[in-house]
Amino acid sequence: MKKVSFYLFMMFLVFSFTSCTKTLNQPDDEPVSTMLQLNVPGDFEFETARTVTVSISSFKSSQANNVKYDIYLYNPLGEMQTYTSVGDDGVSVTETIQEMDALSNLAGSYITAASNFDIDITVPTHYNSLYIMKNDAGHYSSAIVPVNSSKVAVAFDAPQSTLKSSKATYTVDMIYAVNSDSEVFQINTETGEYTAVTTIPAGNGGSHTCAIDPVNEILYTVGLTKPYNLLAYDINDDSWETVGETDVYGPRLAYNVSDGLLYLSYEDKIRLIDPSDGDKVKDYKIKDLDDEDGGDITFAEDGSIYVSTTSGIYLLSVKSKNEFYSTRVSGTITNYPTSMAFDSDGVLWWATNLDGKGQVFTFNLDNSQETSKFSAFNHQIDDMDILPVEIFVEDDADNDGAIDLYDEYPNDPLRATNTYVPSISGLGSYAFEDLWPYQGDYDFNDLVLNYRYTNVLNADGLLVETKMYFIIKNVGGSFKNGFGIELDVNKDLVEQVSGYSLTDDIVSLNGQGIEADQAKTVLILFDNAKNYENISNKVMNLTITYTQPIAPNLLGEFNPFIFVNGDRGREVHLPNFKPTSLASTDLLGSGDDISNAATGKYYTNSLNLPWAINIIDDFDYPTEKSPIIAAYLKFAAWAESGGTLYPDWYMDKADYRNNTFIE
Repeated sequence: MKKVSFYLFMMFLVFSFTSCTKTLNQPDDEPVSTMLQLNVPGDFEFETARTVTVSISSFKSSQANNVKYDIYLYNPLGEMQTYTSVGDDGVSVTETIQEMDALSNLAGSYITAASNFDIDITVPTHYNSLYIMKNDAGHYSSAIVPVNSSKVAVAFDAPQSTLKSSKATYTVDMIYAVNSDSEVFQINTETGEYTAVTTIPAGNGGSHTCAIDPVNEILYTVGLTKPYNLLAYDINDDSWETVGETDVYGPRLAYNVSDGLLYLSYEDKIRLIDPSDGDKVKDYKIKDLDDEDGGDITFAEDGSIYVSTTSGIYLLSVKSKNEFYSTRVSGTITNYPTSMAFDSDGVLWWATNLDGKGQVFTFNLDNSQETSKFSAFNHQIDDMDILPVEIFVEDDADNDGAIDLYDEYPNDPLRATNTYVPSISGLGSYAFEDLWPYQGDYDFNDLVLNYRYTNVLNADGLLVETKMYFIIKNVGGSFKNGFGIELDVNKDLVEQVSGYSLTDDIVSLNGQGIEADQAKTVLILFDNAKNYENISNKVMNLTITYTQPIAPNLLGEFNPFIFVNGDRGREVHLPNFKPTSLASTDLLGSGDDISNAATGKYYTNSLNLPWAINIIDDFDYPTEKSPIIAAYLKFAAWAESGGTLYPDWYMDKADYRNNTFIE
């Protein structure tokens, strides 16, 4: 009896082991009938992004030798959110706000002396617009460009007035203040002399906000009545313009000379606004404010952001692409600041209202000591800003030809700007099935990697370094899979590749860190993903340096792939991407694969279904054995329409997902 029990136990073990382990020539036990019923166009390649050529024509600047352009992926619809805020007058206002996030989607920055040029960028297919900011030595202009084809054009006109010298100097710091009585006035920071300047145009209800663009000498303010107009006052021309509608009235406002945007703050939010047209380009949330009402926002000379509320003064620091930390830097303040601004010597000024009269103070951030300045004014100060003495925008610390205002690496003469895929804070995803050339279960979770690619350019717009950022998001199945990328760039142009992890003696590299005996440049990130199976979100980085600066288009297209279970020749690529020269070509066209070099067809089956997909977003992969069509409810319509319908199928929207089948 014991012997029979032993044999039954051993048979159970064998059955359990074989039922949990795949073999390389074994299709999954349960075919995915719904996937196999899809009618996918034969020329569809399951792409979620496209290359768009942006042709820019522009007025040639007389202010600097070159101009900087920042290009952002832009969604003009944003997301609607409802908030309640309390202003300086204690009135509570509830508004439904259209929140934006363009600045997190920077696709690239370019410095050029050319008036007409083309730029190629990668655009997710669900984006229908680009936001382009031109920075001409601190003089900013912008455009929103619809993306309705593979090539778009935008023209920046000459400014309507003569640009002022970027070396302009002033003899004294002047406070400009506004209030709800529609007054705009000056206060001399040396003498306290009060001078009436102008009045806010009728119908706006006065204002609690004031910010100055010191390069163009424009004062911006937001009206207190709906639709909360953004107003621009030209200090030199003594003229007003209604720029646009902001949706919120503040009460905090500041101008950032480093990006040419207005920072409009309300409650625990900061909205970034394009001052040329009032467009909303990004929204942040501020964490850890003790109180969210009233106050002001301002920038120090080093770019630090300070916010005040009824509870005190806070220093902000970036927490994530959509959030700031706030750290309280003041003790108890006698009367909370309705407004703050730094002068040209770095002294923080603030103002408050006592019995209807404006009072001005200076504040020492090191010891929280406040000093009253001048006598109280018979005018409320609901916000203020200071026109600084000197602005030097032509400084170039590293002498690379890119002024510090443009240069993302101001102390590195070899580097100046970056371009990104998919964007400065976005992530793309590669998702693989590893049973190729046999049909898998289409859960696309056997290996899932996030990626972000950063190309570092010098001041001449030439590529000097490529940084590849990866997160191993999931290691599924039982195979020991490796991952690599083939590039079109000439191997002789690659100086060194670093950051790879090879543990299983499957891959040989040459002295450059490139895979040996390859016809093209092939980079291997790792050779056994199982090493990271129990490490949550393992981060890895590959860095490529070049023997000389090269044109960005010489890098060519990226061809990611896996090689399966220690077999270097068993490669799995995205649909219609060719295998590398070390792939086992005898496997092409075998099993369920219909690869055919003569027709240019690779890595799809007879139904045009792939073994790998590239999602230009952070991909929440399906649960084991759950086909992608069950987890993502718009995937079928997207695939069958050849990508026309639901190009954003992978996003977390209403009726887009069945979370039961998503990890």
